[in-house]
Amino acid sequence: MARRLALVVALAGAGCGSPPATDVPRPPRAIGTRSAPPSTTTSTTAVPTTTSTTATTALLPPPPAPGGEAPRPGPSPGAGSTIDVLACIRRYESGGDYSAVSAAGHAGAYQFERATWRGAVTRAGHPEWADRPANEAPAAVQDAAAAQLLAERGLQPWPTPSRRCA
Repeated sequence: MARRLALVVALAGAGCGSPPATDVPRPPRAIGTRSAPPSTTTSTTAVPTTTSTTATTALLPPPPAPGGEAPRPGPSPGAGSTIDVLACIRRYESGGDYSAVSAAGHAGAYQFERATWRGAVTRAGHPEWADRPANEAPAAVQDAAAAQLLAERGLQPWPTPSRRCA
């Protein structure tokens, strides 16, 4: 009877729409036996349990400069995370368009001036993009250059977002 009850409990939790938890031990089943689905007249008092896992992501500081000295952080961008601040800057500067070019010649999602782009993208570890316009660089390279500039100078390079994204 105990074996049948364990089988009924195991099968009752299997159809609840979520995958079975991998850390819950299953009762052993004898080789060569078949298990019938639980009958509709059998009732159990077992309650299926669910587990959840929460992942946490953290931004890591940039690696030390070639001289072994860690870069000095710029002014704090405010209470928001770097990712939130960069998303806000993109929204105000280009509407989130990584291929945007303004009439004044500012380019990319963050509307980089040419000289600012060259320096920031090089210091961010992507010197191969320094001689090309920011709007031609992939989104990840533009984001890296903007994060580098934000770490060095805070929101100073972006006057309008500095009032709204801090």
